[in-house]
Amino acid sequence: MANADKIASQVKTDIIAGYFDFTLEKYQPKVKQPDNVIPINKHIVPNLKDIWEQYKLSKRANLEASKLDKAIAHVLVAARLLMDCPDM
Repeated sequence: MANADKIASQVKTDIIAGYFDFTLEKYQPKVKQPDNVIPINKHIVPNLKDIWEQYKLSKRANLEASKLDKAIAHVLVAARLLMDCPDM
């Protein structure tokens, strides 16, 4: 809550001083990205195989082997169900 009060105070001060940022970018919290986050290049569309490999790598870091196998099995079931869906 202290952060919200700090931002509210900054907004109030900026309004009084005539420096209010109407885009609100100035008042957004600064969030540190985790180390395992890969930046997205919006101009490159990854294929399903690349997404799958990244998913497995991210899960492998956080799950023990038996849980990883279960998670992969669930995704495979979902993939099979999606393959059976009619095209729109």
